[in-house]
Amino acid sequence: MPNVNRANREIERLAPGLQTIARELIAKARTEGLCVGLFEGWRSPERQNHLCDIKASRVRADNPKAYHVRGRAVDIVFLDYFGGWSWSNHWNWQRVGEIGEELGLTWGGRWTRFPDLAHFQLEEDI
Repeated sequence: MPNVNRANREIERLAPGLQTIARELIAKARTEGLCVGLFEGWRSPERQNHLCDIKASRVRADNPKAYHVRGRAVDIVFLDYFGGWSWSNHWNWQRVGEIGEELGLTWGGRWTRFPDLAHFQLEEDI
């Protein structure tokens, strides 16, 4: 049984096109002084459903919009000054979102009903 409490950071589990783009997004953000990393990529169906159960996601694993389960989504998160993950609003999420969009990703920060600043997804194969 997969550990539903642990985020998967193995970039190799992502769709091949997204692997390349995720690496580019992180590298470009870092060259602009934005300290970000891959918090989560691929999710097992069990973890996706667990996140729904605890209200951390709105999409169950069997939904076609479960991009993480299909290896077509990443959560890119800032690292604080101590190396810990940080979702604080004082980071420049807008610029990270713009970089992702420039690379062809859909950014969850643009969603009006449930904005997700860390979320990026690949709609089409590149």
